[in-house]
Amino acid sequence: MEATFDLDKYLNVSRRLDVADIAWEDVPNHPLSDDEVRVLRYFIDIETYTIVYLKELLSTPAAYDTQITAFLGCWNYEEYFHGHSLERFLQAYGVPAQKNNDRVKQDESWLNKVWLLAMTAFSRLLDWRFICVHMSWGALNELSTLMAYQQIIVKSRHPILQELCRRIIKDERRHFSFYYNQARMRLEDPFCRRLTRRLMDRFWSIVGSGQKPDSEVAFIARYLFGDEAGAKAALEMDRVMAALPGFEGFTAVTRTLAHYAGIYPNLSGKLNSA
Repeated sequence: MEATFDLDKYLNVSRRLDVADIAWEDVPNHPLSDDEVRVLRYFIDIETYTIVYLKELLSTPAAYDTQITAFLGCWNYEEYFHGHSLERFLQAYGVPAQKNNDRVKQDESWLNKVWLLAMTAFSRLLDWRFICVHMSWGALNELSTLMAYQQIIVKSRHPILQELCRRIIKDERRHFSFYYNQARMRLEDPFCRRLTRRLMDRFWSIVGSGQKPDSEVAFIARYLFGDEAGAKAALEMDRVMAALPGFEGFTAVTRTLAHYAGIYPNLSGKLNSA
């Protein structure tokens, strides 16, 4: 994980995911399981839905921080092309295209809509302190996303999918680095530190929770993190976040995955034995 983040450098190198040399015609020549297709559909939906999430963020005090808005513009552009490239991969394999944002809108829970409204109102009360929550939350979202892509690489036998995920991970690492370094800086404020830790302990969940049905979120947890390697990845995420000021003993990732043990009991055993 990067210790520092150079925003100017990031803005200069930011671009859409480079897939010019991908052998799309070779995609159907390697096996892809139904579970992999299901996982990729989930990722495509979430990656392309970031434009809606950005709309909500820009109604908060984050919109008035020039560093954050500069980053978010590039972040959203890159995230869109992650989803676009994965969609192109599935189409090359023979999976029909779908209207991703329409489907996510249909799947989105009423509770998530209420949460977004509450977040906007809450952010205005907190003013600049809200940005600390946003940066810390974003850091864990990006970290869990890049770890999930790493798990896809481990589990898949499709070389082109593996290569796409490696390229996406490079972007996600830069995204994580920005959020993480912003969070570390802003968590120096005692009030921000206490508030952010409390909110993340209580409310953080797997990326896509609220936008996707619980059954799909549980499937993602089981498929990507339900074995020994996945459990170790979960523990590593908690360890990285625990290095932030005020996050000592952080366990939200492993606790969130264990939440799904009621549906997939094998998950809790893996977490306990890792």
